[in-house]
Amino acid sequence: MRVTEKQKRSRSERKAERKTQREIVREVLLCTAGHERWMTLGELSRKTRYPEASISAQLRHLRKAANGGYVVKKRRRAVEEAARESKHELVWEYQMRYGVWMEEQHVVAPEKVALV
Repeated sequence: MRVTEKQKRSRSERKAERKTQREIVREVLLCTAGHERWMTLGELSRKTRYPEASISAQLRHLRKAANGGYVVKKRRRAVEEAARESKHELVWEYQMRYGVWMEEQHVVAPEKVALV
């Protein structure tokens, strides 16, 4: 039996090639932003298969300059709130853009080339 190049690589090399959770969340949100869409944590969770709390933490990290300084917008989605049993449960949706937060205002960079 012949051993392929993929089989020869070590486990650490294969693991290094995998995308991180933050990279996956970033790519999903940038892709939807290109279509002017917003996503809730529940929608992101179903799309990525990561827990909502973990996605929320990644969104906070993506705002930091060290992680790209992305502009992550947040707004309420009233339509889904009305469908909930509890009137105290708010539903937030998110959209991300290229750009850098600067103090109280943010500057949005021109749209970059679509992700491959």
